[in-house]
Amino acid sequence: MGSDFTYADMESRGFRQGRARKLPDESLGGRECWVLELTPPEADSDYGRLKIWVLKELLLVLKIEFTDRQGGLIKTLLVRRVRTID
Repeated sequence: MGSDFTYADMESRGFRQGRARKLPDESLGGRECWVLELTPPEADSDYGRLKIWVLKELLLVLKIEFTDRQGGLIKTLLVRRVRTID
């Protein structure tokens, strides 16, 4: 479909048994976000870590950085526009 993302990227599998920690809050596009770091168990993911920005006012994920086990950035998901439909 012209994307570098897979269905597995949009699921939370593998990270439920891993480690999660809250990082300092950040502003993203002028909007206040919580920042979370998720580290899966060694064998459960293609990624070593996810860093996730969650919009405080809507509890909506605005950005995800997918990194490998050495900390190298593989890809980034960025929500550029949020709008209410009906």
